[in-house]
Amino acid sequence: MHSIATAPMAWKDLIDPGAPQIARMEPLRGRVAGVVTRIEEMIGRGGAASLRRVPSAGATYPYEILLVSPASTSVVLVDLARRQVVARAGDRFDVDADSYACLLVGRPWLSMRKYGPRGYLYHLIDGGHAIFDLALLSVTDPPPGPGTGLLPGSHDTVIGDVLAAGRITAGEPRSSSRWRLVTTVDAHVQSGRTAFEKWATRISPAAPAPVVFDRVRDLPGQPERAVAARRSAASFTSGYDTEPLRRVIASGLRCADSALEQLNLPRPVVQVTGHGDVSVTRPPTDLLAALGGQDHLIGADAYVVIGVPTRGDDTIDHRRQGLLIAAGVVGQALYLAATESGAAVTGIGGIDPGAWNRVLPAGQQALYLIAVGHSADGEKFDALHPGSHG
Repeated sequence: MHSIATAPMAWKDLIDPGAPQIARMEPLRGRVAGVVTRIEEMIGRGGAASLRRVPSAGATYPYEILLVSPASTSVVLVDLARRQVVARAGDRFDVDADSYACLLVGRPWLSMRKYGPRGYLYHLIDGGHAIFDLALLSVTDPPPGPGTGLLPGSHDTVIGDVLAAGRITAGEPRSSSRWRLVTTVDAHVQSGRTAFEKWATRISPAAPAPVVFDRVRDLPGQPERAVAARRSAASFTSGYDTEPLRRVIASGLRCADSALEQLNLPRPVVQVTGHGDVSVTRPPTDLLAALGGQDHLIGADAYVVIGVPTRGDDTIDHRRQGLLIAAGVVGQALYLAATESGAAVTGIGGIDPGAWNRVLPAGQQALYLIAVGHSADGEKFDALHPGSHG
């Protein structure tokens, strides 16, 4: 395909899509079948459910999962949408290994094509949600040091930025009726970058430092019990009792703090604000404007405001990237704590930051909210719908 940055489209760009060439399709067997099933139970749909275990702005899910065979640098794609594992023809990927390196690879273009540059922020927050749930996967081996033996030998094998890595141990060999093993003769198991994605990559910052997720142990509470039931509330109605709501939020934040420390991520600033006695602060006077006109979200009893320090420069360095990933980690911990207690919860990225900055300490910038309260009937519209968010 021609590059949109250097040449206009050509006729063959329209009529020759270059579809992936599939050499073989078969049921997924071996120990790898158990590994992908566990991954699906944490960040995929799981069973026949239509909703995924983690939220994403506009349901774009701007990341992919790769598995690396320990005996080689063979890489396969775990396609959670199609329930297939994609391997390259000629690669010797071991389907019966004792463990696999799991890579969470960010592809911000999938979000940036919808939200513009802010889509890069969303892809890191979305990645943080997924990283928290991946950290809940039980591992029996001692956790490796950062990056040790986890990344494939050649970076040319991976399209995108490795946001997180960890080793997942396999159980007994099994066969999955829901999953298929697809062998392709294409050069990459991931979908190749289009000219548009290449253009977006040119304006994106350098890759963040990968987070090692399999070092996490003994988180407070039992967040894994709520993963299967997690939902984003479509609308809220007030009336959740203050003390139970305090306990829900405190439990989620304790879990998030423990996870951030073990993941070696910086802690964003967090402030709770609400209608009643949830906190000493109050939400902005014009709550509807502060929520970007999202009237279906104004009935929440509490808003957990997650912010990052402001600085004079515009550099997107590793610490700032880490803070955005950490915001997603905090968000997922709160999601699961609320779900376990029966509270309605949703993440809100489409906000007026200036309004929410007033409830944060001086020098902090609001970037993400977690709303908690009672669920009400309604529909959570997408970001392109007037007055709504993803």
